[in-house]
Amino acid sequence: MLVTFENNDRREVLLIGEDIWKWRAQSYLNNKSFQQFDNFIGKLVQYLAMNKKRSRLNLEYESFYNGNGDIKILAQFFNKNYEFDARARISIVLRETNSGNETILPFILKQNNYQVDLGNFASGEYNFTVNANNGEVTQSGHIKILDYNVEQQFLNANVTKLQHLATNSLGTAYFIANTTSLISDLLSDSRFKTVQKSSKNVVPLIDFKYLLALIALSLAVEWFLRKYNGLI
Repeated sequence: MLVTFENNDRREVLLIGEDIWKWRAQSYLNNKSFQQFDNFIGKLVQYLAMNKKRSRLNLEYESFYNGNGDIKILAQFFNKNYEFDARARISIVLRETNSGNETILPFILKQNNYQVDLGNFASGEYNFTVNANNGEVTQSGHIKILDYNVEQQFLNANVTKLQHLATNSLGTAYFIANTTSLISDLLSDSRFKTVQKSSKNVVPLIDFKYLLALIALSLAVEWFLRKYNGLI
């Protein structure tokens, strides 16, 4: 009875029936209000009036993310009347540019947008494609997750804290211009003198059975030789 279709980016509605006022009257009898029927006709007119091409899938993301921060991609998906669709199925396919490994993650609906958390991903560059309703609408992009190093976040040393640390540990703070004093203090400090240790391992001869047997055999041969030569 009522058909909607699109032809060359032109939207059309075909109503095969008459006495549409009876539909409105029946809607009132069923719901005690004209609001449901009027809303339906209003959305139908809005559908026909929307001739301007707009994106039904909008993404919000940054080109670069720090590895220690929140890494989230937000998405909004609209129906053909450009009304927010809270029942859409949206997923993202992430592909690491170096290894080519792919990961598929679903978006989660939170309030008035969908979002996906990429906080567990390693640093690197990723190409991604977001699909809505099994490819009904797609959108692609590229992000880079930066490697996070705590030490690289501080360009200057905290001199005050280092001096407090040296004082509390009974030490001394040295600057780059005092390297000579540092070397001199290290050489003269008795705590850092070279210590030489020696160890002595005493093993009884009887523990060397083969050597003991060889010595006994040598003594026996010497005795027989002396006896044979009349030296004993």
